[in-house]
Amino acid sequence: MALSFKHAFQSAIPDGANPALVQPSNWNEEHEVSTAAGKLLGSDDTGPSSVQELPGSFDAAGNFKLTSATGYFLGAKGSTAQRIAAVAGHARWNTTTVKQEFYDGSDWQNVATEEWTTNEIATAVAAAVQFSTGDIKLTIKTVADAGWLLFADQTIGSATSGATFADAAAEDLFLLLWTNIGDAYAPVTGGRGGSAAADWAANKKIQLLTALGRALGVAGTGSGLTARALGATVGAETVTITATDVGIFDTGLGGVGGGQLGSVSIAPTPKSVMQPTAFLNVMIKL
Repeated sequence: MALSFKHAFQSAIPDGANPALVQPSNWNEEHEVSTAAGKLLGSDDTGPSSVQELPGSFDAAGNFKLTSATGYFLGAKGSTAQRIAAVAGHARWNTTTVKQEFYDGSDWQNVATEEWTTNEIATAVAAAVQFSTGDIKLTIKTVADAGWLLFADQTIGSATSGATFADAAAEDLFLLLWTNIGDAYAPVTGGRGGSAAADWAANKKIQLLTALGRALGVAGTGSGLTARALGATVGAETVTITATDVGIFDTGLGGVGGGQLGSVSIAPTPKSVMQPTAFLNVMIKL
């Protein structure tokens, strides 16, 4: 249907006989208004003005599009407190979070944009797969993923701590290690202070658990087994077998003439036994 206008004034004078003249009924007819393709009628925000052709249009399906190559769409915006009673599909710019958001039918969700930093994306991905600070994963990578650190028997601390990994991103892991692992297995350089937060603020560094070349075990007290503290390291690379360990082997010959041995002693020799093992790298979540 074409847009049309009709004069409020209705002329009572009848039309004349000459069809070449404008007739009173012509003024009473609806008047069509046409625009060029890809235009809307309205007024821009520069102030009151005559009706203008604006660079936008709707297609037959009701989809809106801008027809200006350099234009942009400015949608609804407001603070978190100004959110309306939304329905699924509503979208707006949140001036509190400074992010684009949409309503999914039950809650407002942020829209991922190119403004997200690498750490923000890594955090979002980590949350989606339920990883949090202190979690461990096995890998054959030699470089840690964003938000992770390779377990390499190193120290961690603040940017001015002088630790092997000195970065503000280490704070959560520093606090977790300090709280959950005793100083015997995660020593703090310079000794532990009154709290994890105090030691972090003092730019101290803490030792990650010793892991390189070691098998990983589960902490706790298994039925009939020795209790193992969280973070503890036990075992040795080799064990020296002594005569006491193997006992005395009796030759059965007995002592003859005071010089013949009736037993044989075995000289101690370091022994090392390892089960078939596949060695992998370990990452810990910052």
